[in-house]
Amino acid sequence: MHILELDRPAADKSALVGESFAVGTRNRAGEILAAVRWGDAEGLKVSLHRDVRVPGRRLECRFAGHRAIEGVVHSAPLLPAPKPADVADRLTVEASTAFAADDDEARALAELADQYNVVTQEGNNHGYNVRTVEMIRAGTIGDVREVHLSGKGGSGPRPLPTGTPDVPNGEIVFMGHDGPCLLGIDGLDRDTEMRVDDEEAGKSIGRYVREVLLVSDNVAFNRLYDFVGQEPLNRSLQKKGLEGTRIMHRLEIAMSVEDNRRTGPVRFVDGDTVVFEQDAAYSATDYTAPEPIPLGKAEIVGGERLERPKDFATKNAYPIRAQHDVIKALMFPDAVAEHMRFDLTNDDYAFLYRNMSGYPGESGIPEYGDADRYPEGYVKFFMYGGDAPDVPDNIRIFNKVGDAYGFLTDAAYIVDFDNGVEFILAATIFTNANQTFNDDTYEYDEIALPFMRDLGKAIYEIELQRERPHRPDLGRFRVARD
Repeated sequence: MHILELDRPAADKSALVGESFAVGTRNRAGEILAAVRWGDAEGLKVSLHRDVRVPGRRLECRFAGHRAIEGVVHSAPLLPAPKPADVADRLTVEASTAFAADDDEARALAELADQYNVVTQEGNNHGYNVRTVEMIRAGTIGDVREVHLSGKGGSGPRPLPTGTPDVPNGEIVFMGHDGPCLLGIDGLDRDTEMRVDDEEAGKSIGRYVREVLLVSDNVAFNRLYDFVGQEPLNRSLQKKGLEGTRIMHRLEIAMSVEDNRRTGPVRFVDGDTVVFEQDAAYSATDYTAPEPIPLGKAEIVGGERLERPKDFATKNAYPIRAQHDVIKALMFPDAVAEHMRFDLTNDDYAFLYRNMSGYPGESGIPEYGDADRYPEGYVKFFMYGGDAPDVPDNIRIFNKVGDAYGFLTDAAYIVDFDNGVEFILAATIFTNANQTFNDDTYEYDEIALPFMRDLGKAIYEIELQRERPHRPDLGRFRVARD
């Protein structure tokens, strides 16, 4: 949230609430949220695009009908400068909104803190990092040639610096608008143990990702959901243009819509040392579908059969087009628009490909060593029906499956290294003959899995016979196995 302090009073500020406006060449630069006043000043509470979200920047905001207003951006409502007594009366002054209106007031506050021997903190979470990045990107402070940043993740007291600190070795955390982005924090990588809430033990992000891909583990999904957060996750999906997609809840846990909006807290540990902590989060946006989505004739709730359709408006949704597009973006990032690509390194892609196409028994995870429970065809619905004991060495399937309420889904990139065959296939089938939800009576084994097996084989045979003017280069998909 930001405040646009107006240059001139506007009698009809309230009429602008809900209106979008343009700034420069950006047509949708922001939206008016509310009209506000503080002291003798007045302004507008605004939601701003990151390109113009720079404190101290003067904006000319253009509305429909050629109307324009001008003002200065502030990161929070301006408050009167603190008086000495305000500081002396407390041991610690903390403010999540601006305590000082400008640099002079900030310096005055620091002098008062020193005079009265108290500690002050202005701002909270990691907002100062975000503001710094925004100002650098906007050119507010000119060309930046070198940045020295140091910090340790987590909360609690920090040792005071002594002497001249060395240039840090990438010890930095940015908590951006797309959710947590961990960049080279000393001691933190995808193999660092992660604990959610008050867990006394946990696994790493890398392990959870592997479990999701290798056996479609729901507990692992829930841990990742807690780490990413509902709102950052859905905002990222929306930015990628994945229409109709919404991830609203954990899996196999009965929780209310409200409770599923809350995630975390999360901490990463190395033995008894906390490497990084992430506060609990709450999704300010309600991602419930705008209209009811009734399906079926009945549902079981609390052991009781209710003769009514089940409303899926608050359930996760992942349309088949979105599934196809995500597989395409992961396997062929250069073939999709830039906004569809994932910010992954070559090592990330190799890790992802290895586990998308891997089999439980070759993963090195002891719990997956039972070949009867976890055959090679496990979670390989296309061509192998989820239960084939063996898959030919020349075939690899890079995929993600799912099933719930009678819906069964597979989205895959399938390759045959020997014959130069490759294709993307995504399919969903609904098998719920009695049209009752939550009764655990779905025709997965009788209809859904055989259909997926035969569909995959049929498309493979077509692709095997199809003439190709150029043989595909599948080299980068031959990844080393664990």
